[in-house]
Amino acid sequence: IPAPTFAMYEQAAESECLTICRPHFDRLKGFPLEEVLAMIGPSTSIIVLSNPNNPTGTPISREAILAVAKHAPHCAILVDECYYEFMGPEESVKGDIGDFPNLFICRTFSKTWGIPSLRLGYVLTCEANINALTCVRGPYDINQFAGVALKAALANNKYVWDFVDEVNKQAKPKFQE
Repeated sequence: IPAPTFAMYEQAAESECLTICRPHFDRLKGFPLEEVLAMIGPSTSIIVLSNPNNPTGTPISREAILAVAKHAPHCAILVDECYYEFMGPEESVKGDIGDFPNLFICRTFSKTWGIPSLRLGYVLTCEANINALTCVRGPYDINQFAGVALKAALANNKYVWDFVDEVNKQAKPKFQE
């Protein structure tokens, strides 16, 4: 789990008594690809990558994620794209799921879509993984209110893309300045 990143990844791993390796993002170099690859061993079971990283906003290139997936075919590679709307579509690995069955991409409607209290998201992965996940999911994953809110948000998604445009073209440049 490259650090610093979203604290829930470590909390979930610790609750399962997993050993956590923490390569560090570098302010100048960004994602520590070589360090991540060097830490992968035969007992590595999962690698968690937040793209773009939360809380730093540091992007991880598609090529780097695929290098990790290729280097660790025995591992689940969880790519958290909860802020994917803020990156270019070419940076997502969603189109590579067919070539890398160890990729799991999670996305949420909590962040950019502005509906966090619904705890609504989804996973993109190959069919075999979806079938396996279906066996361990809860019986009431999405409540009726969440379904109605999601339909309304999807029917009027222009507000999301206006917000993303405002952040990327106005707020972020002012902040960086």
